[in-house]
Amino acid sequence: MDEWEKIEMRIKKAGKRLGQIKIRISILNQKLIHLKAKNEFHKAYSSQSKGLR
Repeated sequence: MDEWEKIEMRIKKAGKRLGQIKIRISILNQKLIHLKAKNEFHKAYSSQSKGLR
């Protein structure tokens, strides 16, 4: 295996790692969006219920 092949292997490994990181980030973003929506719903619900009392 010459130097260029070693470099190519390193790049491929790094690319795979990057792909996994991107997937994790997208999953975390989905969770964050869900939590934000849930939080907004709770805020709206609690302010509405305070007004009813």
